[in-house]
Amino acid sequence: PVAGGVDFVDLLEGYKANNNQLQTPNMGTAAYSATVNDYKFLFMNETNLNKFKASSTDYIPKYGCFCAWARSGFDTHCPNPPNKYGCFAPLCQKINNGYAIINNEIYCFLESVPRQNFMDNGTQAITSSDANWKVVTSQLNKDENNCFNTNDFNQQQPACSQ
Repeated sequence: PVAGGVDFVDLLEGYKANNNQLQTPNMGTAAYSATVNDYKFLFMNETNLNKFKASSTDYIPKYGCFCAWARSGFDTHCPNPPNKYGCFAPLCQKINNGYAIINNEIYCFLESVPRQNFMDNGTQAITSSDANWKVVTSQLNKDENNCFNTNDFNQQQPACSQ
């Protein structure tokens, strides 16, 4: 499943309900799943599943839930511009440092440092990442919403393997 089964409805709705504070992500189960372009998304309950089905684009993470900082072109560890051969940085899926909500859109990150770098670069990072994601998905012969992180998770960082 995308992001190993993170319930993105719960992530976004929890953020809104908790005064724009990210909580630890909750994982969904196979009992509540939806498929988008052959990629499976998991949810904790039927309510979240139905919200996703009603408006999946509200909950689908940007850049397929690969590290947004790596997509920006500003990450010195990645090729600039990013291409289909490099830097699909893994996701720190189990803690809130692996995510950011900006303008009600979900962004995913390797860990807290790339997340902070992305936030510090604001609109410029988003604009650059948007443009680079279009190029990368085109190189992969994929639609922008048909390329998702299903198995690339940051297990090296101790905080990410909790």
